[in-house]
Amino acid sequence: MNDRLTPFVAGAALLLIAGLMAPPAEARSSTASPAPSASPQTSASLLAQAQLDAASGRNQQARDEAAQSVSLDPTNMAAERLLGDVEYRLEHYSAAEAAYKIVLANAQSDRDVHNRLGGVYVAENRIDDAINQFKLSLPSQEGMLNLVEVYKEEGRLKELEAQDELDMDRSPSDDPISRFELATVLDAEKRYPEAISLYNQAIQLNPRFWEAHNGLGIVYGEVGRFTDAITQYKMAINAQGNCFQCWMNWGVELINSGDPKSAMDKIQKSLTINGQFGMAYMNLGVAYDALGDSQKAIELYDQAISFDPHVPQVYYNLGSDYFEHGFMNLAYAAYIKGIAINPHDATLHLALGYYYQNRHEYDQAIEQYKLAMTYDPSDPRAKDYLTQAEALAGH
Repeated sequence: MNDRLTPFVAGAALLLIAGLMAPPAEARSSTASPAPSASPQTSASLLAQAQLDAASGRNQQARDEAAQSVSLDPTNMAAERLLGDVEYRLEHYSAAEAAYKIVLANAQSDRDVHNRLGGVYVAENRIDDAINQFKLSLPSQEGMLNLVEVYKEEGRLKELEAQDELDMDRSPSDDPISRFELATVLDAEKRYPEAISLYNQAIQLNPRFWEAHNGLGIVYGEVGRFTDAITQYKMAINAQGNCFQCWMNWGVELINSGDPKSAMDKIQKSLTINGQFGMAYMNLGVAYDALGDSQKAIELYDQAISFDPHVPQVYYNLGSDYFEHGFMNLAYAAYIKGIAINPHDATLHLALGYYYQNRHEYDQAIEQYKLAMTYDPSDPRAKDYLTQAEALAGH
């Protein structure tokens, strides 16, 4: 196989769970410092320390402090919400679900928590429950992206498209939200001209609809119109200055344009707004990889996982760096972990097949390439690699 595995750049369109972990404003710092000692500790002081530990990726410490904060003051919903977040990161899904349900019992219309609970259900493969929660989170952009991703994973995008088309037909003629939602589905179906048209309609109806500007930028990026994409992210940021996804996406387009150094500034701005945005750490790692600093990239990929262990792309990137430097056992472990999280991720199956072929384990490679073809028939690499592996195996 002649072409090397390259790091995977992911924008918000591929954001399944990563956007769920945005902390409260007071916790948006990646630099932790010990909280002043208090005797005895109060629920508030424990929450403050838990927020600092969570912002630094010290999830177990944050979990223990948040749990103690809640035990001292069961009405402290900020502590309960944080407890749900770190339980999710630690893959304690039942505990995360319980914490989020307590928050929702006190605030049934909290869209952000519905979105987070949907992420927990995805991790547990409770798909119908996840869909219900993501729908309750609408019209948030994260909720819509997550909803689309679940339907895509289940092979049910046409079903969601039909629902959204009906909603748009029934909505008032000046409603931008229904157009935005259908455009997001069409983008996932790679029906780019139609998605662009609907995003533009939504923007014409509401020029400050930052989610539509961001969505339009994502589509432009996917079709290689990087300058147009950046223009849309700038417009989104003008309308919503704290859109950390928009800053990161701007950086993504700079990476794709061949300017990873400039991309770092934009992604760092994203992390200034939300220091716990796992996808931004991953894409910052991609920028470092592009500049030849794989050691720093690996550190950032590990940091991304500490903030959100459920983004399959980061395991591909981590495994690819290990593979390139000959750490085959670590590469294998990264690919296997990624597939455990998302069994239908074609890129990870392709990478695992590459790993097996490199070890002359051709039957296992063939199996992985066939899975990659099943999950993404549009990627020609899987067919090419399969042909090579079958020839080497004497099939």
